Amino acid sequence: MTQTLNDTPEKIALFLAKELKDLLQAVPAFRAIRRAFPQAQIGLISFPEYQEVAQRYAAYVDEFIPFPGHPGLSGRKVKASEVVHFFCAMQQRKWDVLLSLQEHGSTVNHMLMLAGAKLTAGYFEASIAEMYEADDRFFIPFALTASSNSSPLQLVASLGIPVENDAVEFPLFAEDEGKARQAWPEWQQKSFICIHPDGDTSHQWPASHYAWLTRKLASEGYPTVLTGLHGRQRTLEEVKRLVKDGEKPAPVIIDQTDLGSLGWIIKQSSLLVSNNCAVTQMAKALQVPSVVITNDWKPEQSEKHVVLSEQAAVNLNTVISTLMNLLKDN
Repeated sequence: MTQTLNDTPEKIALFLAKELKDLLQAVPAFRAIRRAFPQAQIGLISFPEYQEVAQRYAAYVDEFIPFPGHPGLSGRKVKASEVVHFFCAMQQRKWDVLLSLQEHGSTVNHMLMLAGAKLTAGYFEASIAEMYEADDRFFIPFALTASSNSSPLQLVASLGIPVENDAVEFPLFAEDEGKARQAWPEWQQKSFICIHPDGDTSHQWPASHYAWLTRKLASEGYPTVLTGLHGRQRTLEEVKRLVKDGEKPAPVIIDQTDLGSLGWIIKQSSLLVSNNCAVTQMAKALQVPSVVITNDWKPEQSEKHVVLSEQAAVNLNTVISTLMNLLKDN
């Protein structure tokens, strides 16, 4: 990147305003940029609700800059006055580089030009390349048919930044343990499986399946814990009801955790089962085996992390078999 930019940038802004899983997946790119420019002031621009997450990566990002959204981009209500104020403030910052780690660049790139950085870099859509006059030294094509988890490291590497590895991270703090123990005072140091139903995905594994899995594991002698982030409890509440109505006693339920305390609980577990892609990214970062059930995202599989499509997971015996093999091998 130093060669690409001809000099060393002192102020770098990183833009990524998508889902939490995308932010977690971009951490290796944050790390590579910091190592390449240890003296640079690096700011992360993202949605306000991710500020607490960004603070976990203070080793790579110096400040968090809340992004108010933009018409046609964020899919959320925005106030024109807030958008204007945001870009006026960005122009006053006089960034050397504004790097968009967000694919599908048609809207993003035009919007980010308003920030007035000396240089803007990112992706452009390969299918409509003729609409762009993007300098291919700073922009790389992104095919709309590509995997949705295309790594920001591709962009970082194209700019000449050395990339050592793609390992994800989720640092845990002392207060995370305190919050987790407060939410789960009955916790004891023993093996358990963490089951994290998510009620906010566009396609979701049914609550009845999670309840069956919970009871089945209990009958096989595997303690389970149901977890859910505060405010995202729709499916969890249904699973709780179904488990309670079943023959097996209900497991310990944790439904008031924040992201940090949830991470601490996952770290203590033997295995995670979820259809929440961000939570399974956390398990990967914490080196906890996981099974993710999803059609919306295609994370890389490994010996510790298995992806099951919702179609495959309809066969509950397939899910149990997958879990048992992971437990045996890890």
